[in-house]
Amino acid sequence: VDLDSLPMQPTPELSAPEVVEVICRGLQHNDYPEPDAGIVRLYNFMTPQGRVSLAPPEPKAGLQGFVTLESFLADAAAPALGSLLLCTDFQLLGDLTLTPGTQTRGAFATQMIEVINEPDATGEVPGPTRRDEAEETLEALVKAPDDFLERVLQAVRTGRVPPPPPLLKKKTMAMPVHARFQIKVEQERRPPLQGCWMIKEFMSLARTKLQILNEGGEEFDGPDTD
Repeated sequence: VDLDSLPMQPTPELSAPEVVEVICRGLQHNDYPEPDAGIVRLYNFMTPQGRVSLAPPEPKAGLQGFVTLESFLADAAAPALGSLLLCTDFQLLGDLTLTPGTQTRGAFATQMIEVINEPDATGEVPGPTRRDEAEETLEALVKAPDDFLERVLQAVRTGRVPPPPPLLKKKTMAMPVHARFQIKVEQERRPPLQGCWMIKEFMSLARTKLQILNEGGEEFDGPDTD
């Protein structure tokens, strides 16, 4: 795909699969032809609801406000886009699932994609570099052994102080890292974007160990606490 031909704005001529391809290719080369061009393109191709779900703004007077481009650039890069941003490669999985439109709403479509990231010579996987202490702590928790996570959840349920997260080790992986995303698009029925396919939802399908353990809910040992 010629990066110079990637549109920055939605048009009715682009099919639903083409929109997914354009957005993913732009995020893969996020800083071409200028810094964060891929995220700006994603913003332009998203519905207002999609922008809120990816980069929710601070509520004002109890209401969810409008997402500006500035706040989207600051909040959407991580962790929502995760491994897709600056990835090594990606591919569309299977056929797009289409739900025809009705008299009251436009058509919907869902496309699965797989993202591949090849580690470099140091074993590090390419991706966003916007990290802070909170992100590193979360990564340490996600990569911790299952017994450590069980101790954390047990401590929370019994009102005790959780153990500190383990230190992260240097990555030495040699195998490529795969991740999957689900992208939902919606065809607009009204001007000014009538006929355009817009991204309604952009969701990573990865589940953390904490999410998997927490699905057990009430199956923990020990008494409940108020």
